[in-house]
Amino acid sequence: MMSSKCPIYLRSRTFIYSLTVMKLTTEPTIFTLLLSTPIDFNPTFISTKISYVLDVQVSFQGRPTETYSVYINLPNITTANKAAYYAGVMSFFELPSKERVTKTLLFDITDKLIEQVKNHEQPLKISKLTLTFVKENGFSSQEDIVVEGVSLHKYDHNS
Repeated sequence: MMSSKCPIYLRSRTFIYSLTVMKLTTEPTIFTLLLSTPIDFNPTFISTKISYVLDVQVSFQGRPTETYSVYINLPNITTANKAAYYAGVMSFFELPSKERVTKTLLFDITDKLIEQVKNHEQPLKISKLTLTFVKENGFSSQEDIVVEGVSLHKYDHNS
């Protein structure tokens, strides 16, 4: 999730917005996101104060109880060190609703991307990201949890 250390006023730039609607299931769900502008990691990047935050919009109806782990650029589901790709968790502790509800979740993926570049798992110029949603627990409800959209924002803390 986005760190509470971020200042309130930040300069932001959106890199992608995906309108691909995808229902989450008990099987891993994978999104491939093509960036409109590549993320360029240069040697001075680490000393600057820039954050990359994923904005994931999900919708549901009823009362979902599932919990999903979210991974960034997970090579495959059987990867031994999943923690290196772990972006965060999506949990649903909502009151029942007859209407479809939309929820926005934020994931700061800056550190994961830096580590992946350092480990040569990603190029210095990243033009594609992969998001993997893995159901961890919760009852198998009949409620549809749908990813409605994903956007990536670049926040510049220097301005």
